[in-house]
Amino acid sequence: MRRALTSVLFVFVSSAFGQWADVKRLGSGGEPFVASDGTGNVYVTCHQPCQLFVSRDGGAAFQMVKQFDDGLGDLHVIAPGPNRMHVVYMFTSVNGLQVWNSSDAAKTLERGGSVKGPLDREWLAASPTNPLELYLNYSDGYIGGPKSKGVFLSRSDDGGKSFGQVSRIDNEPEGSYAVDPYLTTTGDGTLVGMWAASTDYNRIDAYKTATSSDGGKTWSNHQTLGNVRKDLGDAQERWMLGGITSSGKSTVVAWFMDYQTVSLGVTMSPLVVMYRVSTDAGKTWSPAKRITAMGELTEAIDGVKALKEADGKPVLYRQTLPWMTADPYGRIHVVYTDNRAGQGEIDGKPAAKWHVRYAVLDDLTKGFVPSERLSKDYVAGRPPLDFIGCAADKERVYATWVETPGAADGWRFSGELWFGRKPISPPAKE
Repeated sequence: MRRALTSVLFVFVSSAFGQWADVKRLGSGGEPFVASDGTGNVYVTCHQPCQLFVSRDGGAAFQMVKQFDDGLGDLHVIAPGPNRMHVVYMFTSVNGLQVWNSSDAAKTLERGGSVKGPLDREWLAASPTNPLELYLNYSDGYIGGPKSKGVFLSRSDDGGKSFGQVSRIDNEPEGSYAVDPYLTTTGDGTLVGMWAASTDYNRIDAYKTATSSDGGKTWSNHQTLGNVRKDLGDAQERWMLGGITSSGKSTVVAWFMDYQTVSLGVTMSPLVVMYRVSTDAGKTWSPAKRITAMGELTEAIDGVKALKEADGKPVLYRQTLPWMTADPYGRIHVVYTDNRAGQGEIDGKPAAKWHVRYAVLDDLTKGFVPSERLSKDYVAGRPPLDFIGCAADKERVYATWVETPGAADGWRFSGELWFGRKPISPPAKE
């Protein structure tokens, strides 16, 4: 049954940072995600409450068109073609996942298929050639709940109306748990899955990938992208989410978190975003690199290296909550949150200033360009969990994130929901 949607128009006060125009607050929520169908329709999701916002003018103005009352969180939205949109979320009771579908840019939404079980961290991906083929992956169990039985994929052959054909993606041995899965599809039809592994069911040990060339029926090319230096800092799962995106026929970029030791007068071990590139649809990968070159990393560390936490320990420079996306020109865009701006105070005690930054990878062989500020500072004990989002089309790159000013505790899953957009253009011809 199709359901008519609310059409209340939100008007926002805008500000700008650099070339980022129309930076504005959409409302309240957490764990935001954004998608664009390339024809002016931009979708933003968030949880607590679980909401879908839609813009039909390239992100200039938004409507909140749906609140999912049976949803707890982990909303994800994709827009695989003009006017097409799919949303998935976790049920309130953490007993399954629900998909909604639209073919008219969310003017109407149809409740689609669901998958039952104690499932977590779900992601959708669409076939590049068949609009009826949709993929949904998730972990069966999760940190903080039932121990994970692995990362699985369920497939829809009717445009998200129903899901079946479940296969296991990971091959974790006994004593290691697969959590926090991710999924992408390449232009040649390959599915590339990614997940994190944990042996103590709290901290992340490694990030791994696998591929499927038969629509998710079987998985191969299992390999490790990176191991976490848990001896250098807190590797608790919610600092440590990675992810994966694809571009063109066979380019895949995966990102993950790790600590690196840096000597700048004093020895520090910042938490940084790493990435690896595959040009053969996930079969082989380039060496790992930081998204931040040493010159910028040095400057960022300088912002915190003389500071102390409330307990007297040195402040650690952290990059966290990263997300990447590809634009139609083959460039890779990244957003992340960091604390290079220093400290403020909450109730007379020092706390970090956090803000969102943005960078772009124009050439896969050269690395990301220096980052730029995307948002204002807010003072909090820790940025709200667990991820932020970005998307891109031929005209713009979009970002969405959450701020929790004055939050002293570190386990906030909701706050002020923000959105920004920036114009982009085709690369200059040589």
